Amino acid sequence: MGLPRKKIILAGILFLVFFLISISVLGVINKKERVNSFRQIKINDKVIRVEVALSPYNQYLGLSKRASLCNDCGMLFIFPEKQKGEFVMRDMNFPLDLLFIVNNRIVEINRNLMPEGKQPINYYKSFEPINMALELPGGYCQQNNIQIGDQVDFYNGN
Repeated sequence: MGLPRKKIILAGILFLVFFLISISVLGVINKKERVNSFRQIKINDKVIRVEVALSPYNQYLGLSKRASLCNDCGMLFIFPEKQKGEFVMRDMNFPLDLLFIVNNRIVEINRNLMPEGKQPINYYKSFEPINMALELPGGYCQQNNIQIGDQVDFYNGN
């Protein structure tokens, strides 16, 4: 075996070791990032307990694979800058209402989005850049008369 071939094999082994270490470290980081914070918001007179998806990983995962969602619960996505929202119903087990929010005001409501499998075909995109999105149980907006233009406020119980 010539010297260049040994170098190639050694480089390949070093790359493989580095790759395996990187995957291991990223796995630890992702486990830490799975922790979300919980807050309360208020829309009209309804107080909703929301799980705030903090990390890109949690924003990607959303409510996927959950068995259910309580009646007055949801998931809130807060973006550092306004951006076009794009959501799917990947691996969902129940319908959702999806609200797009700009500066604490609801600008779009997608009602009763049906669950899809691992490879969803429907994409729900905001018409304009948003800084928040809210997922609620399917039918929640109709049952609670939540409309476009309604204010979304963070609620501290007072």
